Amino acid sequence: MSVQWQKVYDADHPLQAEVIKNFLQLYGIQAVIINKQDSSYGLFGQVEVHVLRKDVLKAIHVLKNGLETNWLK
Repeated sequence: MSVQWQKVYDADHPLQAEVIKNFLQLYGIQAVIINKQDSSYGLFGQVEVHVLRKDVLKAIHVLKNGLETNWLK
């Protein structure tokens, strides 16, 4: 059985993605960062935060509440 990950957040900078990942982990949601930025320039592309497919709805809820309460702004 393979582990299936799904993207829940796009960030412009790796540090922003790291903050989101750590925030999700505070709520018991395992998360990984997939850096799709161009390694030569670092200006093109996104840094994605992925969670296990079973945790997608919980992650979206946690992120939405975090943004609405200014925890993640």
